[in-house]
Amino acid sequence: MEYVCGPKNDRRKLLIALPDNAKNVGVLVNSSIPSTLLYFLLLTEKYYTGSDHVIKPFLVKKNNGDLDLFTNPIVSMILQKFPEEKNIYPIIIDSTLAPNVNPVVSGIDQILRLARMDLVYAGTRQKLPEFGLDPTEYHDQTFIRYPFKGINGSHIIDLYHQVFMEDLLNYTHSCHHNKTIHCGNCDGCRERFWSFEQLDKKDTRFFAD
Repeated sequence: MEYVCGPKNDRRKLLIALPDNAKNVGVLVNSSIPSTLLYFLLLTEKYYTGSDHVIKPFLVKKNNGDLDLFTNPIVSMILQKFPEEKNIYPIIIDSTLAPNVNPVVSGIDQILRLARMDLVYAGTRQKLPEFGLDPTEYHDQTFIRYPFKGINGSHIIDLYHQVFMEDLLNYTHSCHHNKTIHCGNCDGCRERFWSFEQLDKKDTRFFAD
């Protein structure tokens, strides 16, 4: 399915597709704004096209060994929209097994090797320099897809509204410093605030004073 998204002065196209030659699909899911939406869009594509793909969510432990507190509720909310997806729970991948490797890269490697998925999707978006640089270059490969690599946070927020899933934003988490609330000062929080601001939309998620 093709979407056109983003602020009025920066509209971009996004294509979400499930290839016929890869039926067992893994998707990296946490409480981040991009990965949450990506999981929803992949399931939407599956049922819109009537495909027989198996889409499994994978949760990667952070480098400090912590698990994301919001992922299970988010997955449950998404699956309420797709009752055919029964008994689906995030499969935990431990990125601490490779502590010096980007957790996304480490997680994808383990999903492909250990979980035997045909293809893995990750919600990595275009990173803006003012919100911290990610030294990793993300390019689609034979077994890996990064559908959001050409869009930034503002485009992703717009997509939430286009697919009528904006309420899910209240359960997403972007803070790099706090597990439960947003500090409002870190790169993740500032990028989140900027993304909503570009669309002149209000973020109802709680920020610390």
